[in-house]
Amino acid sequence: MDQPADEARSALPGIWRFAHVRYDEAQAQLWVHGRETYLERNGAALLSHFVRHAGQVVLKDVLLEVGWAGRIVAENTLAKAVGRLRHAIGDQDGQLLRVAHGYGYLLAAHVQRDAPAMPADPNHAVAVALPVTAAPPRQQP
Repeated sequence: MDQPADEARSALPGIWRFAHVRYDEAQAQLWVHGRETYLERNGAALLSHFVRHAGQVVLKDVLLEVGWAGRIVAENTLAKAVGRLRHAIGDQDGQLLRVAHGYGYLLAAHVQRDAPAMPADPNHAVAVALPVTAAPPRQQP
């Protein structure tokens, strides 16, 4: 996947879309098929790295540093985290998040960056127009 280098590596968090997934990097919020889905901290870190490097093989050592910076963890920890991330994005068969045997993983999807996410600093506001979607109706008990 060829992306402009400034977009793929921009320091600003973004709102990313691929396949049936929408990911707000700044808030670590994930929507799959329009429904919000839980994403653990290291899964969010891995997903952020994958969307910024879509179509590129990301080495296991890089992913271990991304997800567990400064900690010593077994390679199996990465495999389990990728499995949980696949489950979270609805990719149990590994078609989106693929294994590069002996090297690492790659996100094999067309990734689009919709807009920069809102900055955490309220003094640095940015106006961004995002599509409005209706929330699903609540079911009464």
